Formats: sequence, C-alpha cells, structure tokens
Amino acid sequence: ETSGVCDPRPVLATLAEARGISIDSVSVVVVFDATTVGDASFGASEDAQRQLKCADVLMLSKVDLLADEAAASAAEKQLLERYRKSAGDARPEPRVIRSALGQTTLEDLCEFPLCGEGQQCSPRERHIEEVTEGIHADFATHSFCVGKAFDRERFEAWAESPPKGLVRAKGMLWVQGEPKGMVWHLAGGRSSGLHAVEGQTKPQWSELVFIGNYGEDWKPYDIEQSLKQCLAQYTL
Repeated sequence: ETSGVCDPRPVLATLAEARGISIDSVSVVVVFDATTVGDASFGASEDAQRQLKCADVLMLSKVDLLADEAAASAAEKQLLERYRKSAGDARPEPRVIRSALGQTTLEDLCEFPLCGEGQQCSPRERHIEEVTEGIHADFATHSFCVGKAFDRERFEAWAESPPKGLVRAKGMLWVQGEPKGMVWHLAGGRSSGLHAVEGQTKPQWSELVFIGNYGEDWKPYDIEQSLKQCLAQYTL
C-alpha cells in the first residue's frame, strides 16, 4: 500500500511489464472498514471502487465494532455485490477475510488456491485498464510542522472532532510531559489516539500530514490555526 487512496492499476501494469524479474503471483489485498462500507466518503467512494475492482482478497476489518454477526454478513454481502458491479462478471469472486481487533495472519493474506495436492493454480487473470492520469491529483494534501510541544488534552479534543474534508491524517508529535515521540493517525473518521514510539529519544518537533478532498470543506489554513491552539505554549 503506497497510500490509503492508492490506485492498484499503475502498480499492476508496472509488474506486468517488468523485464528480467521473476514474479510468480501477484495478489491484491484490499482492506475495508466494516463500519464505513456504505459511507460515500469512505467505503462507497469512487476511490474505494477503484481498489475494489482489482481485489483478489477482501479484508473486512473492525467487525468487532459491528452490532452482531448479521451486521458483518450484511456488510460482506454489500461489498461483494459492489465488487461484481465494478469488476464485471469475468473475474472470479475475491476471497473474504473478516478481521476483529486488527487480528489476522500472514498466512491468511498470502494464501493461494491449490488446484490439487501440492500444486498451485495459475495466477488469476486480470485485465489491467490503462490509467491516463494520476489519481492522486484528485486529492489535496497539506503538512504541518512546528518546533513546539502539543498539549495532550487539547490535541486529543481536536482529534475527536477533526475538520471536515479530511480523508486521512497521520503524524509524529512532540507532546508536553512525554519522554518519547507520539504517533497518531486518523482514518475512517476515527482517531487512533496517541501512542509512544519505542526506542525514540525525546523529540524536538512535530509533523503532521493531511489528505483531503478538494472543495469548500478543504481549508488548510483553518487546520493550521486549530492545531496551533493545541500547542502547550498557546494562550487561550
């Protein structure tokens, strides 16, 4: 995954045209947040459909946040129906993995179908569409760097209600009173909280990166101003 809004097609095209490189099989694993499958800004967005149509494996994550097994089955059915609409009838249905609390194994992700005992099937055939322009051009990005510490309480309050227009965000923060740097990310409209980076010495700066959709909700100046109010030295 090069980014949360990556289009797999250029990557697949590059691998298909590789010269002198032995690639036995390529499998595209697409992770969908079970709680936002039907959200037009996330699981049901145009960008998600680009990824979905290339999927060999679909991982339905965060099923532990759903009400029950029936809700997980409904989300899976919705995803598969959308896959068939995006990919057409020619491609075989992707394998689906349900993941709770982020638990999955490398064997689950890398499992390949077997044609017989000890015999691996040929790689799934796929038609790779030509991509004439960069999909990332559809997204706005902004970074915020500051050589001052954040106040933890203020930042966590900001992260609980982040500005509109954000699709993804992550950063390394210097937090007042913390001996190590703290990592944070935002995805699916949810904040990860702050977590210490093991083995790192006390930081002297903070850096955050934001990805959003162009439009009236994308206001990088407002993002910066609201973050400055979260700094420990900021006077309210």
